[in-house]
Amino acid sequence: MLAICAIRPDRTIAVWNPHLEAIAGLEQQQVIDRSLETLPEPWPQILTRLLQGEENSLFGVELRSGVSLNLYRTPVDTGGIHREAASQLVIVENISAPQSMESRLFHKERLAFVGQVAAGVAHEIGNPVTAIACLAQNLKLDNENDATQVIADQILVQTERISTILQSLSYFVHGNTQGQRQWQRVTVKKCIDDAVQLLSLGNRMPGHQISNHCPEDLTVEGDEQRLSQVFVNILANSLEACTETTPINTRCFIDEQMVRIEITDAGPGIPPQHQANIFEPFYTTKDPGSGTGLGLAIARAIVNEHLGDISVESPIPMPTPDLPADTASGPGTRFIIRLPLRAHTRATEISGLTKY
Repeated sequence: MLAICAIRPDRTIAVWNPHLEAIAGLEQQQVIDRSLETLPEPWPQILTRLLQGEENSLFGVELRSGVSLNLYRTPVDTGGIHREAASQLVIVENISAPQSMESRLFHKERLAFVGQVAAGVAHEIGNPVTAIACLAQNLKLDNENDATQVIADQILVQTERISTILQSLSYFVHGNTQGQRQWQRVTVKKCIDDAVQLLSLGNRMPGHQISNHCPEDLTVEGDEQRLSQVFVNILANSLEACTETTPINTRCFIDEQMVRIEITDAGPGIPPQHQANIFEPFYTTKDPGSGTGLGLAIARAIVNEHLGDISVESPIPMPTPDLPADTASGPGTRFIIRLPLRAHTRATEISGLTKY
């Protein structure tokens, strides 16, 4: 389908069709009858270059990051009859789509390869780690020396950490299906409270305060244990990014037929160049050895299994009800999780739609 713009002799917009709306992100009522110079940037610059140039085309014009256009113009001869008629017809071609498709295919191939490698690594490492843990346990039981006991405990702690990483790898590679779980009505507030309790037991939040403002009676349909894991992973991410005095708040409410859960902090925020990648497996900005880059990837996988979606907003508007101006210490980050009120109903609807 062609994206078309028509421009009158007085440089006002006569036509701005729906396909151009989708490319430009501007609706017809925002541009029709407006002067070309009053359009949002970069359209005045792009269209002026095209209309005033010697050539009837512009190639490879970058509209925004990841979106490139070819533009073509042709005069419209009205014979001088209709003064209000357009004199220039502009055709806009989005040349980003093939590149985007190629990029997505490459990304899927890369993930498939990463999955194969991860599965092999988990299998090969699992056996020797188990053996090391057994030896450390025997060392602890057979030796009463205090220093040896401490070393044995340290070995057991580290092998447990490796085992946790391997379990995360195994879950990411193999996943699970909805049919293998007992889904039930799950109270969102309780899931978040459980996650906070788990983080406190793991000594992940000394001095930190997480305020849970979710209603007591708001529920979703799903796997309580897996949903708690989502909140553990996201809250752990916020805790690691924030100081002890930085507030972290959770809120949730019904948005149409979805439950919208917001986890907000006033920490340093996530730079724009990282936001597109933070849910990708093994992507991390931490120092080597400080993180696996699997936490948010697993959170997204679990949310997707529950037929929901997850996104991030950073920076966030300040002040907000959950982060007053006097407590804000940075641009902040907000993770937004949307889960259907009734996942099985939504699954049936989606299944029906995919038949057409």
